[in-house]
Amino acid sequence: MPFNRQMYWENCSAPVFIDVDSMVGEFPGNTQYPETVLLAKNSQRKRVVNTRICSCCLPLNIMNSWERWVAFRLVKNKNQTFSKNMMILAISAVALSVCVMIITISTVRGFQQGIMQKVIQLHGDFIIDNAANLENAEPIPFSKEKGSEIEKVLKSSDAVKSWTVSCSKAAIIKGEQDLDGVVATGMDFLQVRSILKPFIVNENHRLTDSNTWVWISKELANRLTLDTGSYITLVFFKNVDSLSMVRPKPKRLQIAGIFETGIDQIDKQIIYVNQYLVSEFLPNNNSITKIEVWAKPGKQHRLFDALKFVVPGGELRLNTSRFFHRQIYDWLSILNTNVWVILIMMAIVCFIAVTTILLILIFERIKFIGLIQAMGANVTSVQRVFLWQAVLIIMAGIGIGDLIAFVLCWLQETYQFIKLNQSIYFVSHVMVDFNWINVLIVNAGLIILSTIIALIPLQWIKRMALNRAIQY
Repeated sequence: MPFNRQMYWENCSAPVFIDVDSMVGEFPGNTQYPETVLLAKNSQRKRVVNTRICSCCLPLNIMNSWERWVAFRLVKNKNQTFSKNMMILAISAVALSVCVMIITISTVRGFQQGIMQKVIQLHGDFIIDNAANLENAEPIPFSKEKGSEIEKVLKSSDAVKSWTVSCSKAAIIKGEQDLDGVVATGMDFLQVRSILKPFIVNENHRLTDSNTWVWISKELANRLTLDTGSYITLVFFKNVDSLSMVRPKPKRLQIAGIFETGIDQIDKQIIYVNQYLVSEFLPNNNSITKIEVWAKPGKQHRLFDALKFVVPGGELRLNTSRFFHRQIYDWLSILNTNVWVILIMMAIVCFIAVTTILLILIFERIKFIGLIQAMGANVTSVQRVFLWQAVLIIMAGIGIGDLIAFVLCWLQETYQFIKLNQSIYFVSHVMVDFNWINVLIVNAGLIILSTIIALIPLQWIKRMALNRAIQY
């Protein structure tokens, strides 16, 4: 049968044996055709191998290689029922691994970002306080004159979204039947309401013009059996210099609102009252303990550089939110270890699935391996056939896993159907931060590592005896 180059190019990308004499006149020049004909002089029957001579066309040559063509035909073969089922199982394992990886990263990042945003919403991006303050101790006040100098800079900066000046003092809150220790933070009523707006549970609008208001957390309200409109007694302790004694000073306040942040360090300890009420118990009645600053999005570094030249070193301290609440942030950073453990476990599942299916495919097609080697294919080409099958399994599993993960994350972010106990997890539902960059990193990492791992079972083909493979 005479050689037809069009039929060969369209229908037969695999190596074939042809009659040399029939090729005369069929290939006047290799440059006219997309294939190059290489003649192996081992007999009167010659082997034709489809390849490329242009380096810029190398990727197309890889994609259009006969190994890929054979791999696709083997994958589509409907007669191999057992291997077909095993391939579906392997694709499912890869898809499950990818889905779990993406959902894990998205939920952990969403959880971390949700709590960080809560902390920043309540206390700002930057906190300026006394440099002598100790952790878990009553804050030391500083004069309003120093705070006024900082406020001038904040007013002139276009990187500032807002700021608030507050004063804090340890106190005892007493309800009708019980009492508890708290830190009373004095602020303007409108500022308190603006900060607590996302966390308000209940509010009494009639107390906006009063100076005897107090905001408490839902946890404190439940523990002391209080509600909006209820009266509480807030006891401060003030030094009496003339007598060198500390005397209690009770104040009768009415609950203007109840909030719930879900963060224990805030809900269990902090209440909000009128600023003048707290400053009365501070030295000179003219002191503040903290300036909280909120930066505009993307301008945090710029604002930090502007403030660090204004805050007097040794007297005051400029804290970022991460440093001021380092216990919360350190706890959140521990979650990254859990993420890495899950990623490694899921990657191992993916690698095991790929190597297992490759071994099954190789053992099931031993006779096929011997046959194409007898036709002239080398060991490397045979390995590429099975490597292409591994790549197809990996790509199919990754595509399905990405789709499932995206749908589940979208449903959770939209409908929030998975709820959490906020007193334990600090958030009321599973929060999701789906990022396509993370998805691409996971996909690229799995493709590269799985392809490298797939080379291990392919080495068994080199040890296969040709005569035994054909007779298998």
